[in-house]
Amino acid sequence: MKCLRFVLLACVFGFAGCAKNELDRSTALPLIENSPEFQKINFITSQRVDSSTLFNIVRGEGMSDCGTDSSIRGSKMKVPAMEQAEQYGLVTVDEIQQPGRNCTRTWKRATLTDKGLAANRGSEEEFEFHALTLRISQIDGIKLGSDKANAIVTFGVKVDESTENYGQLVSEESQKRAVESTYTALLGLYDDGWRVERLSRNR
Repeated sequence: MKCLRFVLLACVFGFAGCAKNELDRSTALPLIENSPEFQKINFITSQRVDSSTLFNIVRGEGMSDCGTDSSIRGSKMKVPAMEQAEQYGLVTVDEIQQPGRNCTRTWKRATLTDKGLAANRGSEEEFEFHALTLRISQIDGIKLGSDKANAIVTFGVKVDESTENYGQLVSEESQKRAVESTYTALLGLYDDGWRVERLSRNR
């Protein structure tokens, strides 16, 4: 009876050890996706949203030293991103008038909401939001090292549509570059199983 118990225990623990060492596409995907290394790269940041920008200038009669029309046009181009961020609830936007001797300047000012503070990856003056969350779409390949103690896994990503996203603040080019790239994970085998040691984007 004791011998039988020993054999059963050996089988159980041996199976558990083998299960921890097993690495295939079905085990690699959640292992990589839940790793701290993937959490560092699993999002696309938005285009820059300025905290303030010049919106309009009303000149006094005959005055021309209040800024050029081209500089005003350049500043106004920043306003749509502000307003889009406001629609997402990331900022509140108000107008501030700045009277001067020769002209009155009107500024658009964006203030971060609590939601915006949590999503901001930029600075206090130039906001860049965690706009799109990425998930692994498929495991493309697994290459085990000769000692079976390390592995290289290649995979692709997709936008996670189930999470709240701010896609209108992301350029098509940035999104395309992220989802069309391939990624590589370097895994190492430890006594408690496989761990992700390093991640990189290949192109």
